[in-house]
Amino acid sequence: MFMIVLVGSATSMALRWDFSAKIVPLVVGTVALCAATLSLFNEMCRKPAAARAEGLAERAEHEVGEKIHMDLTSDTGHLPVREIILRGALFFGYLIGFMGVMAVIGLIPTVALFVVFFMRYEARERWSLVIPYAAALVFFIWFAFDYFMAVPWPPTLMGDWFPALKAIPSV
Repeated sequence: MFMIVLVGSATSMALRWDFSAKIVPLVVGTVALCAATLSLFNEMCRKPAAARAEGLAERAEHEVGEKIHMDLTSDTGHLPVREIILRGALFFGYLIGFMGVMAVIGLIPTVALFVVFFMRYEARERWSLVIPYAAALVFFIWFAFDYFMAVPWPPTLMGDWFPALKAIPSV
C-alpha cells in the first residue's frame, strides 16, 4: 500500500507538467501502479498454501533450492544483520553512483559502463557475454527513449564542458 501511495503521488505530480515532459513519468507510473495494485490484490485474495507432506523428490528439490541463492525472495532470516545491512548499503551505493555518473556523462554511456562494471566485477562474467548485453541494452535505451519517444535529455556536466559530445544522445 505504501508503494501505491508513493507512486500514485509521484504520478499525480507529473500531471501538471508539459506534455513532452510528463509522457514517460505517466506511462511508467501507470504501469507501476497497475503492478503494485495487482500484487496487493494477489496477496490479499489468494488462498494460503496448505501444509502437505513432502515426498523424497520434493525434499531433494527443496534442499537444492536452499543451496542456490538467487535473491528471488526476500527471505533473509538466515542471514546475519550485518550481511543484510552490507547488501543494502551496496545496493544504495550502486544506485547513488549510477545517478552521479549519469549526471556527469548521461544515461546511455552510464548504462554501458554500469552493465560492464557490474557484470565483470560483481558477477565475474566473461567478456563474450558482457559486451553483447551492454550493447543490446544501450541500443534498446537509445531506440526507445531517443528515437521512439523523442525524450528531451537533461543537460549533463560532460555536455556542458565539451559541447561537441552532445552529438551522443543523453550527453
